Amino acid sequence: MQKIVASIFEVRKWVLTENWYYELSDGSMILIPKGFEFDGASIPRPLWALLSPTGLLLIPGLVHDYAYMYAQLWQVTSNKVVEPYGQDKNRKDWDKLFRSMGQEINGFSFVNFISWFALWLGGWLVWRGHRKANKTPTKPLL
Repeated sequence: MQKIVASIFEVRKWVLTENWYYELSDGSMILIPKGFEFDGASIPRPLWALLSPTGLLLIPGLVHDYAYMYAQLWQVTSNKVVEPYGQDKNRKDWDKLFRSMGQEINGFSFVNFISWFALWLGGWLVWRGHRKANKTPTKPLL
């Protein structure tokens, strides 16, 4: 019974095996460091037939998971210096980035809106948990 329950409700996790880079629409080159563990877009398994966590929302989910966990991202400047990015941003800003990245990457407005709406409804709980944990990110090496 435990395996059946786990197969229905357990969310898979992925770990980056190398630094991952992405250029945001504002021109900032962000870096998510190798070793970061994430669950994609936190889509419950019963909904995977409709929306796979390894599909349309994987990349926005990766960036959003890191931003939620540490309340920042890492930016690589043009002269190859790694510095914090977005320390002035709040939960709503990261949710907005998730939605806009989804739009840039997959172009499915309805999917991105529904996903953003789900974050609006329940993301505050995860955000609050991460703020209580107050994990400090380790500056990645290039």
